[in-house]
Amino acid sequence: MTTNKTQQRSAELEAKLVADFIRLMEAGTAPWQHPVIKQAGGMPLRANGESYAGGNVLTLWMSAIEHGFTARHWMTYNQAQALGGQVRAGEKSRAHIFLPMALKVQQDDPSAEDKFFMRFKPKAVFNACQIDGLPDMYQAAPEELRDNPASAPLDAFFSNCGSSVQLEGSNRCFYRRNTDTIHMPALNRFRSSQSYYATLAHEHVHWTGAPHRLDRTKGKAFGDPAYAFEELIAELGSAFLLTGLGVMPCDTASHASYLESWMQALRDDGSLLRKAASHASKAAGYMQDMQQQQQPTALAA
Repeated sequence: MTTNKTQQRSAELEAKLVADFIRLMEAGTAPWQHPVIKQAGGMPLRANGESYAGGNVLTLWMSAIEHGFTARHWMTYNQAQALGGQVRAGEKSRAHIFLPMALKVQQDDPSAEDKFFMRFKPKAVFNACQIDGLPDMYQAAPEELRDNPASAPLDAFFSNCGSSVQLEGSNRCFYRRNTDTIHMPALNRFRSSQSYYATLAHEHVHWTGAPHRLDRTKGKAFGDPAYAFEELIAELGSAFLLTGLGVMPCDTASHASYLESWMQALRDDGSLLRKAASHASKAAGYMQDMQQQQQPTALAA
């Protein structure tokens, strides 16, 4: 496939992803809250067991919802064969992941330093539900995401992030950038522990955007496109993080009030969805890395 055709196909697939995402959100169900995703039990996985990231998570979730796939693993035809599997006769690829591709900028001066720009190449993948003969680990029944998460491990997770969380006497939840503090009401002010941890995760994603961490632009006020973009990042980041921890995400306190602003931003510029998902994965990854830093070092014998 030529570069131009590749980019045209990539644009078509991205446009479909954005349209499907908006349609599902407007129908009242975020992709990460769909029963199919709950049954699948977590983030979509590569053939090697690693989690997909960024926009590929949304791409695979949307395909799983559309076609009822409840296996977490997705792989190419060749990867399935390398594992001893065979795509079932008559099955077609129902999803494309996007692989980064660096393209060289054509310059008039042959002595100029090489410059590159990034594009994405679509790659067809199959869900493990479509493949026969895979090893048992790919066919095991998944453990559903939990609606009522245990508090102790989640409290430990957020504590290990090293954030400063301050208790609010009101029902307000927010991250204050100038003091680098997260403000949360007590757990008993929330309708469920699930809602509490979804909101706590949301505010921690904002926290990762501080200049001395991942350095994202917050935006100045509600209605500001940059503000809506950051809120979408926080909502996706909360979903990615909790799903990765085996917890079923739910709406955060800010979900309803920001929903239309997210959707309008995506209608104006569909590329924002993939960009937001990329930032969301980086935020979740940052907090996961903090957990490893908190692990005790084994003493030398």
